[in-house]
Amino acid sequence: CQACGGFRLRAQVVGARRTAEELGRAFPAVPVRTSGREHVLDTVPGAPALVVSTPGAEPVAEGGYAAALLLDGWAMLGRPDLRAGEDALRRWIAASALVRPQEAGGTVVVVAEPTLRPVQALVRWDP
Repeated sequence: CQACGGFRLRAQVVGARRTAEELGRAFPAVPVRTSGREHVLDTVPGAPALVVSTPGAEPVAEGGYAAALLLDGWAMLGRPDLRAGEDALRRWIAASALVRPQEAGGTVVVVAEPTLRPVQALVRWDP
């Protein structure tokens, strides 16, 4: 790296398991549950916890999630597929639907370029 002089490479996308490990270290008193290819959870209890899942493997939370953080938007939108934007929006809406309503304190955060059409469609809830 010309900026820091480092020689080690780091993956741009680390995966759900690695994300869960990093969150577990950052929040040691909070349970972390993982749902993905090898082990898909159907539901999780309504108790406070961090749930990390791959797209399409999101468990239903009792009472709805307080928040959803939709990561790697650039990777979903940048896939070499004519329907990448539609697929990303479909997955984001499915995950967002698991979050409790805004009036009950629910929040959804998508990490993606805010001017892109799929991101704007999610923000407006207008697919």
